[in-house]
Amino acid sequence: MKSQHGSILVLTLVLLLFLQIVAATVIHSNHISHHVVSNFVLRSALEKTANKVINDFIKNKDYFLNYAKNLDASGQFRLSMPTELEGISATIVEFHCLDNVTRKKSYACNLSSQIWHLEVMVSDKNKTVSINVIQGLKLILKKGSPASDTEAEVRVEKLWWYRR
Repeated sequence: MKSQHGSILVLTLVLLLFLQIVAATVIHSNHISHHVVSNFVLRSALEKTANKVINDFIKNKDYFLNYAKNLDASGQFRLSMPTELEGISATIVEFHCLDNVTRKKSYACNLSSQIWHLEVMVSDKNKTVSINVIQGLKLILKKGSPASDTEAEVRVEKLWWYRR
């Protein structure tokens, strides 16, 4: 009889250990799932913000018309814009035209340059998640508008978009 009580006790202890492991695994799994979902929601918010910044940027034709006025001493495009949107900061990382033949980066940009490269970095306030969104743009001048005219009719179309 005593050997049966001992085996029941061992079996009960093994069962309790197994239940503890299962409970710890379930709790850990729920934590991971919550983390994945919250990251997905945050990344979606960052992408929406990046898209809004890009659309606001495209609507302001002055960035294209007066490109040279926004270059700093190193020749990089600099723009002062509101960066805090509900705990999310957005920065223009790069904005330049691409040579129409070779598609290489060029800072000799004017309205005759048709293909432009815009890169926006968006991150949350804690800098735990950040994304870089690159938007290709095509600049179209209205027929009859001289490229040097600051009052030229300009239309901007989105070409490519991807996230790093």
